[in-house]
Amino acid sequence: MKRVLLFILVLCVMLSAFAAPANAQTPDTDSNEKIVSRTVEMLDDGYLLETVVTEEITGVTARANEYVRAGSVTRNLKNSDGDVLWSFTLTKSLGLESGFGR
Repeated sequence: MKRVLLFILVLCVMLSAFAAPANAQTPDTDSNEKIVSRTVEMLDDGYLLETVVTEEITGVTARANEYVRAGSVTRNLKNSDGDVLWSFTLTKSLGLESGFGR
């Protein structure tokens, strides 16, 4: 009987050790988007060509120990009044997983 109780106690301790990792962090749902650079070029015909480069990093999730780093480049063609005539955005994201040495 004592062996059964000891086995159950050891089993509970082992399972509780794996339930929450020691390096768990709270999930970061807010994105940290920042403008890396912004340039405006005046074209010969009076239009403005705006280029905006942004970078976004989301935090480490509690279980997966990974974060996502994304970047984008946006080009806007504006008339002399500042109205956007056309715009396009190129976006790339990269998921990184932290862990033990590989």
